[in-house]
Amino acid sequence: MRHVLTTLILLLILHSSSALAQDQAEVAKLQQQNELLQAKLDAANLKIEKLEKRLADLKAEANPEDVKKKPNILLVDSEWTGQFTRNPSATQKDVFTTDGRLVITEIDGDSFVAECSFSNGKDTVQVDGTCKKNGAITFKYTKVIAGDFPKDAIGSVFKGRLLRGTEMRMQFFTPGTNRNGTFNLTLKEAQ
Repeated sequence: MRHVLTTLILLLILHSSSALAQDQAEVAKLQQQNELLQAKLDAANLKIEKLEKRLADLKAEANPEDVKKKPNILLVDSEWTGQFTRNPSATQKDVFTTDGRLVITEIDGDSFVAECSFSNGKDTVQVDGTCKKNGAITFKYTKVIAGDFPKDAIGSVFKGRLLRGTEMRMQFFTPGTNRNGTFNLTLKEAQ
């Protein structure tokens, strides 16, 4: 019986040392895998640091305003659409609002000629104006092309700004009257 007991103890010790050796081998393998993963992580972090530095350099070189801005110039055949609003006046008591469209037909330096239409194209006038490189824009009605305009509408003056090359914000008045209002337009391709 003693002999059996000794054999059992020896088997148990052998089994424990075999399991211990297997556990130690697995731990060593896991440590190697961990070291390999750590090396990959360190390499990835180094790449990230280099990319972040490059991005910071590019941001420092770039002027964000250059990316956002379009030149403040008009182009032949450019089409601008938006809303025309005439404020109440002595002869017209109600606010009048309608669609508006401006199509540039000619350009000569800072000067331009355009067709300006309202009410889905029913009423159209020719306008002559200027657009400075700083975005200042002025134009006036010069000739009725189609539709019904008050006789004193010819000569109505529009002044405002061309913003980011894609928006016009205009105020208008008709000389000799108290008619005034706004004309806000957006370049059609920018809508």
